[in-house]
Amino acid sequence: MEYKEKIDKLVKSIKKQGYNNICFWLPAYNVGGGTYYLCKLAQYLVKNTDFNVYYMDYPEGYPSSILADTPEVEILEYNENNIKFPIKDKCIIVTNSTRAIQINKMNPDNKILFWHYETHHNAWKIVFLRGETHKFLQLTEKEHAMTAIDKAAFISLGESGGLEFTNKNYLYVNLPLKTKQAPPNYIEEDALNVCFLSRLAPDKKQSLYYFIKEYAKYKTDKKKKLHIIGDGVSAQEVHEFCEEEDYNSIEFIFTGTIPKEDLDDYLINNTDIVFAVGTSVLEGAALKLPSVILFVDVKEIEEDSAVMLYDSKDHCVALMPEQKEKMALKYTRICDILDKVFKNNNKEIEGQKCYDYYVKNHSNYDHLVCSFLQNLKDTTLTQRKLRKCIRYIPYNLLSIKTYSPFGIPLYTIIKHYGIVKYKLFGITVFKKKTKGKITKYYLFGIKFQTSKSLRGHRFPAAQFADGKRSDGNGK
Repeated sequence: MEYKEKIDKLVKSIKKQGYNNICFWLPAYNVGGGTYYLCKLAQYLVKNTDFNVYYMDYPEGYPSSILADTPEVEILEYNENNIKFPIKDKCIIVTNSTRAIQINKMNPDNKILFWHYETHHNAWKIVFLRGETHKFLQLTEKEHAMTAIDKAAFISLGESGGLEFTNKNYLYVNLPLKTKQAPPNYIEEDALNVCFLSRLAPDKKQSLYYFIKEYAKYKTDKKKKLHIIGDGVSAQEVHEFCEEEDYNSIEFIFTGTIPKEDLDDYLINNTDIVFAVGTSVLEGAALKLPSVILFVDVKEIEEDSAVMLYDSKDHCVALMPEQKEKMALKYTRICDILDKVFKNNNKEIEGQKCYDYYVKNHSNYDHLVCSFLQNLKDTTLTQRKLRKCIRYIPYNLLSIKTYSPFGIPLYTIIKHYGIVKYKLFGITVFKKKTKGKITKYYLFGIKFQTSKSLRGHRFPAAQFADGKRSDGNGK
């Protein structure tokens, strides 16, 4: 069956479930790969299906700028004080795993699909203040409502919630096929031209550092060059690291960020092998350059190995050292990788193997869309079920204060959009619920008072039984 036919069939199945509307929910001001990814899916859907497609974004946010030339995607303005979703008809919400706390009050039959694209562990204790992480992730697994960018992301997500995801619902990294390719010959006969391609950021610099340590120890009669392509908040720190005496056997070439339209030519004309993390590793493979996945971590990495792209699986383009055993990939020492490419004259062979893996696993966008639509069809998580799990919708308006004298939780005050609860040893003893000008008071769940507010004052609601207005002065 051709992809066009598969896509049409999946669209019909989803619409048969009663869902004609798809809303991507990832409001953002900053530039980010995840945001860009969802915007591209939104653009694909409006051009190739008859879904009504929406995107929830901040006023003048980054997604709005991407979608400016695609008016068919309707932008919904995100404001955390507007707690009701504007679309009344049934809709499927597509959002990042941690954005569960943003989701508004909406049609209880709306379906939700979460996407997890972080390799590192998230600070779930900050996301869910009442410790719902395990319960939430368990629900998403049960309802087929969680996708991930690769297996490593699923592993870190499961470890965060104390469970193991068994599904393989991937929304993986995709890079379109290129028209150019690297030559089989080496850039220089008397030099190794190696490339590190990535943002110079706290979550990527450790990958570069451990590679530099291994590259500096590598024995060769040739000059060792390292092209560092990228920029970021850690750039100055990276420069200082490279100036250390231990690494003076390497000639560092800092290019800064190279515009996307110029990147292919730079890689082809200046590098023989690419070491990277994430999408960047595919940039080299798509040009038939040997491409290597480095480990990633926010703390120092003590490793001497990496993964040839063709030795990866489950769409993995990044992994943490602690995931080595669970990922069960083939790990190759960096010195052996360099030997393989340079001493054994295998640049062309290794580049072709990386290219073949990339084509099969990361180049076909229609295949990716089929996986996405299958996930939309399969998720059974509704807003009604989510509310039973995390209870407070939208959760990001939740405020909790706990008083713990001598480390013992005594009482807690929970505030959530007009409701204030006072709990003693975990039991709600008093609740105040305000809606508009009316406030209701409860003691141990029993309502004992109702009041109405006028001009900043509160009066017992009984005073208004005759429907006449009062400002407290008998007028």
